Amino acid sequence: MVVTGTFGDIKEDATYTFTGHVVDHPKYGQQFQADNYHADQPTNKSGLVDYLSSDKFPGIGPKTATKIIDHLGMDAIDKILDDPKVLAGLGMTAAKRDMLATNLKSNQGMERVIIGLNDYGFTSNMAGRIYQQYQNDALDVIKHNPYQLINDIDGIGFTRADQIAAKLAIAPTSQLRLGGAVMDTLQRLTDGEGDTYVTLKSLVTQTLDLLERARSVAVSPDAVGQAIVTLAKDNALIAEGDRIFPKRLYDAEWQIGRQLKGLAEADATATEPELAEIEKTLAAVEADTGIAYDATQRKAIVTALQSPIFLLTGGPGTGKTTVTDGIVRTYARLHDLSLDLDQYTTDEPFPIMLAAPTGRAAKRISETTQLPASTIHRLLGLGVDTQEFAPNELPNGLLIIDEM
Repeated sequence: MVVTGTFGDIKEDATYTFTGHVVDHPKYGQQFQADNYHADQPTNKSGLVDYLSSDKFPGIGPKTATKIIDHLGMDAIDKILDDPKVLAGLGMTAAKRDMLATNLKSNQGMERVIIGLNDYGFTSNMAGRIYQQYQNDALDVIKHNPYQLINDIDGIGFTRADQIAAKLAIAPTSQLRLGGAVMDTLQRLTDGEGDTYVTLKSLVTQTLDLLERARSVAVSPDAVGQAIVTLAKDNALIAEGDRIFPKRLYDAEWQIGRQLKGLAEADATATEPELAEIEKTLAAVEADTGIAYDATQRKAIVTALQSPIFLLTGGPGTGKTTVTDGIVRTYARLHDLSLDLDQYTTDEPFPIMLAAPTGRAAKRISETTQLPASTIHRLLGLGVDTQEFAPNELPNGLLIIDEM
């Protein structure tokens, strides 16, 4: 029976014990899906001597291998992996000691980490992801700060990290624990609400709730506040007054701001239509469509057509879609463009582009304007099997992105 799972460097001549369950694969039939495993180490001295004097460790013969085992015991391999300095005083050259430690780590490093992670209760699949992040340092990272997993590994939250911390005897009031709870709460609140920051009061309140649900130990608001201050000093989060940002979202907002500023300044010398011309054209659009825009909508349309880049915001039912349609029709009239798609070809495409993040949103804006719209990914030429965009610039004169 085939055994599946995430493993270290499996050796053909080694023996392993797997724990898991039998599954029926639709293509390959019955398989044993391993949740964890361990390599069966040689159970007697002669077997361990044979292993250490094998061709995996050039220059280590039976005599030296025996000396190592006599000095370190049957758990010699674990001791060497934990601290190669234990080989000092055995009459081995520095080069030979380094070779033995390096080759042991190479042969058993990943396997040892995966098995160690299994002991913490991680499945082999999750253990493989953790190993991919930290490599052979995974167990050391967890031992030093299990809450680091929250920031680095998708699918591991505070509760799971806190269970490991309890096994490691990390105190309920430890700053490591409080910091982990703060970061988990901050990520959960911003991701869940679609916000880029949370208020200090909300963060402290929600963090206290998480801490006390995980372990029945009281934690003071001041202690959580100190954890937030420490995280801010370490640049793990950003605090601006009463607003607390995850660093990645704070940096993203600043990057977006810089890029918008650059776009606005890039076309500073471009010739925009005169206000009187825009207002006259907008009045003609109103007459044709029978739509009477209110003062706010008129201002939005005029400002959009006078600006190289324009952001339109508003809640549901405030008329954003109506304004978008007005921008399209007024722009087309100002530039003598037909909205009849049959008049355009591949060589001379329709000069107004509409796009949205999802197919559903693109369909909605298309239905409103009666013009073609696509997803942003399709517009940029992002392929299914690649993360690279097609090497073509967007030639059109008006680009509207509906973020809804």
